[in-house]
Amino acid sequence: TSIAKSISQSIGDYWSEIDKKVAIVSRSLRSNIDWMERHGILQSLLDTNPDFISVAIVENSGKELLKAYNPELEPDPTLLNHKNSELFRRFLDGREPVLAENLEGENVRDIAKIYPLAPTHCLFIKLSLHTLDGEIRKFEFARTGTVFVVNGEGKLMLPFGVRHKILPENSSLTVPELEIVKKSLVPDAIGSSEFRSPLGKDVVGAFASVRNPGWGVVIQQDKDEAYFSVSQMRRDTIVLTLISVLLASLIAFFLARGLTLPLSRLTLAIKKISARDFGVQGLLAPIKTGDELEALSGTFSEMAEELKRYDEMQVDKIVAEKTKTD
Repeated sequence: TSIAKSISQSIGDYWSEIDKKVAIVSRSLRSNIDWMERHGILQSLLDTNPDFISVAIVENSGKELLKAYNPELEPDPTLLNHKNSELFRRFLDGREPVLAENLEGENVRDIAKIYPLAPTHCLFIKLSLHTLDGEIRKFEFARTGTVFVVNGEGKLMLPFGVRHKILPENSSLTVPELEIVKKSLVPDAIGSSEFRSPLGKDVVGAFASVRNPGWGVVIQQDKDEAYFSVSQMRRDTIVLTLISVLLASLIAFFLARGLTLPLSRLTLAIKKISARDFGVQGLLAPIKTGDELEALSGTFSEMAEELKRYDEMQVDKIVAEKTKTD
């Protein structure tokens, strides 16, 4: 859902920026200026965004009175009459900004939006969707991940040429009929679900609505691929845990062995000394632990040497006393 929400935010920001620019231009056009100056203002709006194909001032009869256009995107810059346009009729009914949603066919490359200008005039703006298409394609991911955007009627808008990833060829089903598409068009909707796609695959999907201009964002990915990373992570965790336990056991074993053997040698040396066997140097010499145990064994070895000398002195003294007595 985070990706769907990010795309929704990007689209919303895109249209909000356009609305702000149009609002600034509209205020300037309402000033008491001549038509040449109005044309310059329209042209300045085109210059702020390379997606603008054309901007026209249209009177309520539907006739374009003045137009500025991008020559790279508009091959026929003639003044048009929109009186038969369904979009224009919808605008006249409410005189609120309206976006072309009743599009013929899918994957339309440009779109129109009408803004009120004065009680008798409006701004008719035509935009290219290529920038939005490129922005949405940046969110494509993995091998089976599919991202697409639908308009307010659920018709596929962006990215271009993605229909085959959603529906089988010659399918009687349409994009607006998909349940996840319907969910994406609920105001302020955001969520996810698992379902069987029309392509016959089990998929994981996410959706988010776009408040402005009322579109929907849908993301779907094959279930096996979507959960592969989770399964792989679980396997890696198990393997790492086993390795950690094994290493800890080995370390504990060697530490215990390194402590037990020196202590066993010291115990044996004590027993030998108690039996008046002072030759324990060979038994204590291998203790090389580099710590207090090694120091203790060294001291113990010196003590055994002293006891041996003392014992020999005592023996010599006893022998000497016996000799005197005799």
